[in-house]
Amino acid sequence: MRAVVTGGTGFIGNAIVKRLLCDGWDVIIIDNLYDPVCRSIADGFNGTYRLINMDVVDIEGLQMDGIDIVFHFAAHYANVRSLEEPMLNVKTNMVGTMAVLEFCRKNNVKTLMYASSSGVYGNSEQLPFTENASICPSTPYEVTKYAGEILCSGYCKIYNISLVAPRFFNVYGPGDMPGGFRSAVPNFFKKALSGNELCITGDSISRDFTFIDDVVNGVLVGAKAAKGSFSQVEYIYNISTGDEVFILDLAKEIKLLTGSTSQIVLGGMRGWDNAPRRVGDNTKFKNLFPVAANNMRDIKTGLSDSLEWYKAVCK
Repeated sequence: MRAVVTGGTGFIGNAIVKRLLCDGWDVIIIDNLYDPVCRSIADGFNGTYRLINMDVVDIEGLQMDGIDIVFHFAAHYANVRSLEEPMLNVKTNMVGTMAVLEFCRKNNVKTLMYASSSGVYGNSEQLPFTENASICPSTPYEVTKYAGEILCSGYCKIYNISLVAPRFFNVYGPGDMPGGFRSAVPNFFKKALSGNELCITGDSISRDFTFIDDVVNGVLVGAKAAKGSFSQVEYIYNISTGDEVFILDLAKEIKLLTGSTSQIVLGGMRGWDNAPRRVGDNTKFKNLFPVAANNMRDIKTGLSDSLEWYKAVCK
């Protein structure tokens, strides 16, 4: 089996690459190494890989035979980053996605996985977010991720390409390095392990946190189902636990888990954050892929499974 993975040195893309290699796939990674944290691939896997240092917007010019599926993870990520670099956000997330679609068309690839986001729901008032909830994105990141989803849906129907577009909810776990544009979990681990303050941006903020291995499982079962279909299919579904975790409780749990003396400090709401509460309805996920959906880790288990990795990287 042969796959192309765009953004394969990023957090989620890299985890997918490693799982594919474990399963004996031949993997071509397309990545421009723009992210300051570019994850490497260790030897010892059953499959083979090669890395092509290329911006995703240029992928349409590549000619490759025998590609079974494209996993499209390359993206300009983070809401606040998209406000700081809106033109780059649109270029990567929109033009890049169009280039991936053209690559699929020109190379007769019949299955595409597009990494969508819970951000597409924006400030939807419906909780939990179902796949047919109102879509109200506002930041460039949210808008471009949803626009990419629509673009993939239409293009794939025209050219008979099966589409898997899971919407990710706050993915965390080993491999997710702390940083300015990263989520609360890695940054709280780093601060707790160093004794620094854990700042909470608003006491009513909540998210639905999903462990990286569970997300990989949720992606691959969808990809397998799409690839195995005799006709063009489309799977758009939340990969979520369905559990609402308030950020204050998250900070308390990480502090307890690490034995930290860090103080928890309440700060003001982020000006761009139009969705203080965010939790996904995973009913569709459970109906489509019950084994993967019913084996999602809760937040306490996932944090515990992440602890030793963060102890190693946050020295």
